[in-house]
Amino acid sequence: MRLIRYSIVVSCLWLMGCTNSQNAYERLVPVPTASQTRRNTTPALDLPALLVQNIDSLRRLIGPPRESQGEGSAAEPGARGSGTAAKVENWVNTFEKNRSTLIVTFNARTRKVVDIVLPGTDEEELMQQANLSLYDSRYIVLPVGDPKFLDRITGLRIIPRR
Repeated sequence: MRLIRYSIVVSCLWLMGCTNSQNAYERLVPVPTASQTRRNTTPALDLPALLVQNIDSLRRLIGPPRESQGEGSAAEPGARGSGTAAKVENWVNTFEKNRSTLIVTFNARTRKVVDIVLPGTDEEELMQQANLSLYDSRYIVLPVGDPKFLDRITGLRIIPRR
């Protein structure tokens, strides 16, 4: 009976000694995570530089907005002849740049950029992709929440500080 107890204790100790073991190579070479790999890439957009532009110079840098590619252009308020140009203060243009979508709101009268929304679900990846920092004094970064799932985001809203 004692022999059985002794063999059970020894085998349990042996199993405990085998757990959490690593080869010497595994301890020396850490595997980079996906977020560390993303940090090493260069940003696809320089959003802080785009925020200080007015809408006309932003269009020259990025290209024409998606709204101007249709038959009835909606890139400008009142462009369709509806007479709403005097009534509308803010207007939205959507741009494609380096496989990223930018939704730009601008003041139709002053032509200044009001905000830029960068759609996406991974906040860290969006910050890296757009060359943004939470601590930059030139702009404010706000998450755009998903109304269906409160723990998820649908993008980032970047507002220039005046």
